[in-house]
Amino acid sequence: MQALQDTLRTIARQMRGMSPTGRLLIGSLAVIIAMSLFLVSLYAGQGRFVRLPMASLAAQNRDDVVTYLTGRGIEHRIDGADILVPPDRQMEVLGQLTENGVIRGDQVDYSALFAESSPFESRATSKDKALHWKMKSLAATLGAWDRIEQATVLISDDGQSGIGRANIRPTASVSVRPRGGALSREEAEQIATYVAGAHAKLRPEDVTVSDTTTSRSYTPRNADELAGSDHLELKVTYEEITSAKIERFLSYIPGVTVAVNATPNTTREQIERHVLEDPKAATIAEETLNRTQTNTSTGGDPGVRPNTGVAVASTRTGSQSSEERSSSKLENKFPGTVSQTFDPKGYVKQINVSVNVPRSFFIDVFRQAQNDEAAQPDEATLQTLIVRETDRIRTSILPLIDTAAIADAVPGDVTVNMVPDFSIPSSLGGSGADIGLMQSGGWIASSGAEGLVKYVSLGSLAVVSLMMMFIMVRRANVREELPTAAELVGVPKAIENTDTGLVGEADEAAPPLEGKELDEESLQRLEMLEQINSMVASSPDEAAMLLGRWIRDDH
Repeated sequence: MQALQDTLRTIARQMRGMSPTGRLLIGSLAVIIAMSLFLVSLYAGQGRFVRLPMASLAAQNRDDVVTYLTGRGIEHRIDGADILVPPDRQMEVLGQLTENGVIRGDQVDYSALFAESSPFESRATSKDKALHWKMKSLAATLGAWDRIEQATVLISDDGQSGIGRANIRPTASVSVRPRGGALSREEAEQIATYVAGAHAKLRPEDVTVSDTTTSRSYTPRNADELAGSDHLELKVTYEEITSAKIERFLSYIPGVTVAVNATPNTTREQIERHVLEDPKAATIAEETLNRTQTNTSTGGDPGVRPNTGVAVASTRTGSQSSEERSSSKLENKFPGTVSQTFDPKGYVKQINVSVNVPRSFFIDVFRQAQNDEAAQPDEATLQTLIVRETDRIRTSILPLIDTAAIADAVPGDVTVNMVPDFSIPSSLGGSGADIGLMQSGGWIASSGAEGLVKYVSLGSLAVVSLMMMFIMVRRANVREELPTAAELVGVPKAIENTDTGLVGEADEAAPPLEGKELDEESLQRLEMLEQINSMVASSPDEAAMLLGRWIRDDH
């Protein structure tokens, strides 16, 4: 603190020795420095934002993106038609938007993700750089998905086209290390579709997705392909739907159980039909040729040619012929129509159902018919009732599994059986309604118990916490025995046994520190000495002048 004060005093002393112009210049410089620091603090306190590279984004999609970012608590800003996010979360946000279907992969402007190319670079170099950054951006975007820990994207595309060049489609390979289990086929197809949508002329079936944890590779299927897993999925779906429908239909029977076995037809069929009509002939070309031929012979002049100007007519003989030829070309065709039909199938061919009805239900039906809640049927009467009721139940279930509308379907079978009630003791003698009520009550009790488990656990934790806090408070209030003043000072205890006589004598000595009284003049002298020492250390010239003045005053 003393050094700071000395520095400030030195600055003030030097400022007093400067001219007014110099003081004004230093003050202006201080103001400029202060304003510069203020501007730096403003820009340093604000986080830099970058634009989400999304091309051809409609207003509705932009609102969906803003709603998603707001719901996830991601910091963002709106700058006109652009959405700004922190630069360190740009790839993460793009990955989340594409994974959750907010935007498509082809809506991401990957050309804005890599640095601007130099105008002196060749076209091939610029394309290679763009492809490199595109692969890097795709890998970073896939790595931001929840199910993907790390991804690598490789795209092979020479980008050369023109006359005389081979048309080679681009291909891609994606290596994925999933998080939380192996990669499923549906997830692999989603990744392939996403990568294909980001590169021109790249089709999903040309993208291979590899799972590095299981060493399995997936290629997206065409629309007309169906794998065995889809067959199992259709089978389970049909069985669940049919079972739920029959259970709702038989919900009036307490304790009824339903099992369904469905056989779906997953064989896709493509039919091409040609329908031909009667043949028809038509002229497709005609040719006509006309030719005329004339043959003549010349006779000689009689005697010597006369030396006169009279012309003597000569006689000529010959023959003449003509020929005319025509031809036509006919073609026979069978007119008709060609139709193609693609049947994806996917329907169920046969449904078999097994229903187990408790014995108590038939007893309850007998008691209701007798209007006596305590009536007990004999074995013959009960068997007759079971046959009649099972036939009625079977007849009512058959329309629910009817597949007659399907050409190659097979009618299903329905089996209804009576099962004993082993879970209900026979000594209770209760009716079927009572049994159903007991089963319903047991379900309610179990459901209530499941709901109470949470509250009982929370209450137990609260009670345990209160007990532990109470024990800690009690332990904190326990007063510890503190040592007495004599024990703290170190005064020895009195000797209880005084009959031993004198042990020794203690010598008297002066205390190690003697008190010294200072008057006011001594204090002033000490303070002056301290100030002189400080002045000599900081300003030796001023100290010398001051000491010289004191010496002159003394003399």
